[in-house]
Amino acid sequence: AIEAWFNPLQFIVFAGDDLRTFDAAQKGFVAVSKLMTSFDRFRPVVAFADSVIAGWTRCDFREVASIGLAIHAANAMIFFFVLYRVIKLPFHLSAGVTVIAILNRFATYLFIQEQAIMEGLGIAALLALLAVSLLFIERPTIGRSFLLSLFFLLIIHIHERYLVLTCPLIFIAICGFSSSRRSGVVLAGGITASALVNLSIKKLWLATGILMGAGNRKIGFDVSAICS
Repeated sequence: AIEAWFNPLQFIVFAGDDLRTFDAAQKGFVAVSKLMTSFDRFRPVVAFADSVIAGWTRCDFREVASIGLAIHAANAMIFFFVLYRVIKLPFHLSAGVTVIAILNRFATYLFIQEQAIMEGLGIAALLALLAVSLLFIERPTIGRSFLLSLFFLLIIHIHERYLVLTCPLIFIAICGFSSSRRSGVVLAGGITASALVNLSIKKLWLATGILMGAGNRKIGFDVSAICS
């Protein structure tokens, strides 16, 4: 249905950043990771995914594009599951909102294959974080604390923008103290440690920027924008 609506497989060749990314990805994880860090992008999860996909598909355009399409379709199903089973919205409302999600900005990433994979993985991890966060708020447990910390560790190594999740997740940990102090401490410690690992590798080892935006521009610390 997504392919029929957007027709992302109408093209047959890579263009733009995709050429550079998948050329490096064919040489393996280290090569594509070095390419990303040369542009102040520390995204080892994406680098690993790109290198695996490049090896698996031999960089055939339609195969790579189909994987991006599959990730998008999987996210639609995860999104529906979160609405219907976790948030417990009515079935028809969950389905309707899922259709809107499928046809909105998620789909713009399908036309740049590097973005389709990276943003698709990010959205999947974000949806998983949302689902587990809701379960943790309902009943804090050590297992859910570890799971949230793991998903956070993964998502901040998919894209730098997700570092802004540090504060809301710490807030969720504080809220969990009243029900299970140990679970709250484990979650707060896991989130803090994950963020510090990311920042330390960037500053002390790679000497790259902490928050970088499009065009390799540094992201300013605008409190009002962050709160928004």
